[in-house]
Amino acid sequence: MAYTLTPSTISLFKNCPRCFWLHYRQGWKRPEGLYPSLPYGIDKFLKERADYYREREDLPPELRTLPEVKLFDHPLLALWRNGRKGIRWKSAEGNLLHGALDDVLERNGKVAVLKYVTRGFPTKKETASYYQDQLNLYTLLLEKNGFPTEKHAHILFYYPKGINWRGDVWFEKELQKMTVSLKDAERLFEKALGTLQGDMPKKSCAFCEGK
Repeated sequence: MAYTLTPSTISLFKNCPRCFWLHYRQGWKRPEGLYPSLPYGIDKFLKERADYYREREDLPPELRTLPEVKLFDHPLLALWRNGRKGIRWKSAEGNLLHGALDDVLERNGKVAVLKYVTRGFPTKKETASYYQDQLNLYTLLLEKNGFPTEKHAHILFYYPKGINWRGDVWFEKELQKMTVSLKDAERLFEKALGTLQGDMPKKSCAFCEGK
């Protein structure tokens, strides 16, 4: 049987293989709490802002420290950003990996993932590492779609810096560079599929205990 995986469901696999197995094999979904809509709204404006600079063959100020880099300008980008379609790749066995990109950078014929992250507080030393698997998987998707990739990706963090008397909020911007691994992405993809092809994992969490 072939499966369709995303970076989000693979994140569930890493968090709890049993929940992941139940999700795909029995149609059970882990209960979800309320998720604030603010990051989605900001994400929309960040992409529109990037497109403003893209049309002018320029870079937003926070990216201008990157040498010889430009915003990727390709008709496929709109599709890759689409949450329902996204960028996708089907393995020889028929398993599908897909996800929606935030943005892509280009340098000397190679591309690199650019992820926007809105958070409430300044980053910590380990913050960027939480996104490692996502960056690896999205880089793999670019590579599998025929675009040579850099050995790194970037995360652009935005978090509130202050507010004035009128209620206008301004944000601090922090760009971090992360090394990515295609091998780690493929290994994680195959490991997740291997779990689905076997028996239900025995170890449970607070969500799937008793299922």
